[in-house]
Amino acid sequence: MSTSAETHPAEASLSGHKDATRPPQRRGIPFGYIVIGLVAVGIAVLIVATATGGRYELEVGTVATAPDRFDDKDVRVRGQIKEGSILATMEDGKPLTHFTLVDGNGHELPIVSRESPPDNFEGGKSCIVEGRFSKEGGHVESTRLTMKCPSKYEAEGNGPSASDELYDRYRKAPGEPQGGPRS
Repeated sequence: MSTSAETHPAEASLSGHKDATRPPQRRGIPFGYIVIGLVAVGIAVLIVATATGGRYELEVGTVATAPDRFDDKDVRVRGQIKEGSILATMEDGKPLTHFTLVDGNGHELPIVSRESPPDNFEGGKSCIVEGRFSKEGGHVESTRLTMKCPSKYEAEGNGPSASDELYDRYRKAPGEPQGGPRS
């Protein structure tokens, strides 16, 4: 009787494998491919986030023409504040502002904000509104207002310096003459 080491010396040196002609088989995906795949996905996500600013903005018409699609959902809408649509009041000692966003196609979207608007908030300016759309109420309940032309680009002294001044400017209802407080 002979052992495998006596029969074939090359076979004995291959870690005890019975079949020296077959290399050991690997299982799964090689680690290098996994690392390369993860790096590629990370770069793709970074490019997409940088190109879009990481945030989306809907057009006024998109929300106004498909209220069922956005009902009771958080939205971020970009538009222009309609001239003469701002009505700022106080409710229980807190600011309450109603206004309308419009787009270039004539679509309108009512907005209700329960926070102090930015200092440069006025009709005709571009604005981004973040909040929850209510189909039943037909408006966006705003949680954040952002002006497209921030006050840091305005020359000093050209705009109201405090939110109280802004509320005094817009305390009147649309169509009322300037001056005197609302009753």
